[in-house]
Amino acid sequence: RINEGDTGVALAIAVIYMVPPVLLFLYSEDYLIDGIAYSLSPDRDAEAELAKLSIPTIAIDISDERRLGGRRKNISFFNCSSDEIGRAAASHLMSLGTCRAYAFVPDLHWHAWSKLRGIAFRQEIKSNNLPVAIYRMRGKGYDLSQLADWLRRLPRLIGVFAAFDDRAVQVLEACREAHLSVPGDVAVISVDNDELLCNHTTPTLTSIQPDHALVGSPPSIVICPPSAAETVALNFAVICHSSFAAVPSGCV
Repeated sequence: RINEGDTGVALAIAVIYMVPPVLLFLYSEDYLIDGIAYSLSPDRDAEAELAKLSIPTIAIDISDERRLGGRRKNISFFNCSSDEIGRAAASHLMSLGTCRAYAFVPDLHWHAWSKLRGIAFRQEIKSNNLPVAIYRMRGKGYDLSQLADWLRRLPRLIGVFAAFDDRAVQVLEACREAHLSVPGDVAVISVDNDELLCNHTTPTLTSIQPDHALVGSPPSIVICPPSAAETVALNFAVICHSSFAAVPSGCV
């Protein structure tokens, strides 16, 4: 429960992430929840249940609104453009001026947002007539040794864009296994600026930070339009740390 504040409303908000679908109705009915913030679950059953609810809902990074059954009332879609993120990552790596080539490392499951980030990154690099490689995992599961072998074969200095921070941590681990220096041999950028990760890796991790605070604020729940769906584009900033060999312009 969020205390009454600037909004003049006391809210009970459920943050739904990987929750069994049957609990959605139980939570909303039994606990008098005023709003739901829902993010990135691959569970289609959960999304079907969510589509039946009428309480104010925020859907985070769900670009295809059909996944929620075409629901149009009391819902806001907050999306950070994967295309813009991919282009921003490419621009910041190219701004170093020292990379001989570039590469993208997707998430382990090739989610749609990861694919879109990779496509935009590749297109931006290619539009500048520069070489770019896309990592493709063989098999399933943890791929540290495979990723290390792939990184070892790339030219130096290579600028690597990892789909998100967790994956970037694995890139740093793979670089250590491959005896590659970061940022001397490999410059790394990722997405989310998870401070628990980015500030505590060695070296610290440069990351693109979407405006997650906007999504989590009580007014976001309050202002869900009652009669029509709303889509809100999230801004982002690049938070630079020592996984870059130099600090490009535009960093925070």
